[in-house]
Amino acid sequence: MDLFLQNIDPIVFKKIDGIEKKKRFLAKISLKIGLERRKVLREIKNYNKGRKEKS
Repeated sequence: MDLFLQNIDPIVFKKIDGIEKKKRFLAKISLKIGLERRKVLREIKNYNKGRKEKS
């Protein structure tokens, strides 16, 4: 949905836009880190599972 605002200071608009871009960037980073953590935990679980089966 597009919002059309009138009489908005361009400086304020740029700051708000910058905040939104930063939030999206941080959300992407946190998602990437979360997925990497899950991958590492899954690998550790599989490794430990394999060690138990060999014992």
